[in-house]
Amino acid sequence: MALARWSAAAFVAAYVLVSFSATPNPMMALWRPLAVGIGAAIALQLLLKVVLRDPDWAALAASAIVLVLSAAWVPLAVTTSAATWLILIQWRRRRQGQPTLGFSVKMLSRNLAIFAVAFAAVAAVPVVSWAVTFAEAAHGTAGGHGIGHGPDVVVLLVDGYPRSDSLMEQFGVDNSPFETELASRGFRVATHSRSNYTATWATMASMFHGRYLEEIPVLNPAPADPAEQYRRVMLAIAESPVLEGLRRDGYEIVTVPSPFESAALTGADRILAPPQLTSFELSLLQHSLLGGVVFRIDPEIVFDQHRARLEATLRLLADEVARPSSVPRFVFAHLLAPHAPVVYRADGSAAEPAACFPGCSIYGFASAADWAGFPGQVEQVNRAVLEVLDEIITSDEDAIVIVMSDHGSHRTGTDPVNAFRNFFAARVPGKQVQYEDDITPLTVIARLTSIAFTPGHPYRAWASAPLEPLTLTPYTGRDP
Repeated sequence: MALARWSAAAFVAAYVLVSFSATPNPMMALWRPLAVGIGAAIALQLLLKVVLRDPDWAALAASAIVLVLSAAWVPLAVTTSAATWLILIQWRRRRQGQPTLGFSVKMLSRNLAIFAVAFAAVAAVPVVSWAVTFAEAAHGTAGGHGIGHGPDVVVLLVDGYPRSDSLMEQFGVDNSPFETELASRGFRVATHSRSNYTATWATMASMFHGRYLEEIPVLNPAPADPAEQYRRVMLAIAESPVLEGLRRDGYEIVTVPSPFESAALTGADRILAPPQLTSFELSLLQHSLLGGVVFRIDPEIVFDQHRARLEATLRLLADEVARPSSVPRFVFAHLLAPHAPVVYRADGSAAEPAACFPGCSIYGFASAADWAGFPGQVEQVNRAVLEVLDEIITSDEDAIVIVMSDHGSHRTGTDPVNAFRNFFAARVPGKQVQYEDDITPLTVIARLTSIAFTPGHPYRAWASAPLEPLTLTPYTGRDP
């Protein structure tokens, strides 16, 4: 039975599918780890077949190795217990002089494969359900509708970048040299920009709907389950009326996502994903025995990957703007910096890996030492942003270019107002800049591109609970 020889691949598929269904991610996050994992399992089993010279023993050995390395202790315990029980029964019957059961390694490998495939099939059920739901929302079409004549609009979101007064208040950083450099390139920096939300996902949903979360039907009522909250936000971003408005004006939508693909513009016409690890792939590795061992031996692997992803994001952005296009483009790049992890010193050299890794997520500031490295990372981000802006302006001097953050700093022990003080600067050639100093992410696309989704509401703000973007507490502190 050919199925019996591929049990290891089925176990890997089950591991990836179970992990995927437990963590909120779009379908685009699934295919690479699934394909790579299955391919590695097949390669391992073929190698063991050569070494052991028996396909059934190879299937058993490969399955055992896969289950151990992925730390899949429950299915490993079930399969090991069943195999042990069969072996004991055979031994007992033989000792008692009774006929042994029709048991063989071939039968064991065949039944193991049936179990593995059934396990993977069950794990696939919620994934398929989510895929159908998400496919209905992520309905972007290739290219703009008709011929547009507007300028390219380029948005670079620098995640967690505080406004300049917040940088000074929390870190003693004078950011005026960076603002001066921006001004020399034709940018106007908003001195009183502020975000309506403290979580990236909430900011993104409101930004690409041009309205508060309470006004977006798919987000109300907010589910209690944190994973379902992220899924609802993904649906809201995928169904963006702002992007559809841009399409009607003839724009092509292009995006370069961050490692958190759950916050990606999945409805974009083209997604330019950097090749480095995503947050989901890192989670798969970090929760496996293999990844845990490798990361303890050499934690710098992950931080090198993240640093390479930041550089690839900016490279993809610059190359896209330089690429000739017959239609105007809306290009949105999400740079996960100066947000954690801190991977740069002020001179651009590599920072030390977070001390808590691999026992913690790299995407959070876990200690005072992490925050101590934050100003240096801001300085390197400034340098990298200016370099890519020079390339963008050289490639397309008529483009509207926006550099903004989704929220401010979440540093513990400081005034909560700093979480709402986000950075914003825009270069709008050929016309008066259409925004005030108190611009928010919610209104930015409407004000700068004439897309008619300006809500016209007074400023309000909410703080999201940790890891629960839709569990919101109204902000009542001093004016951000």
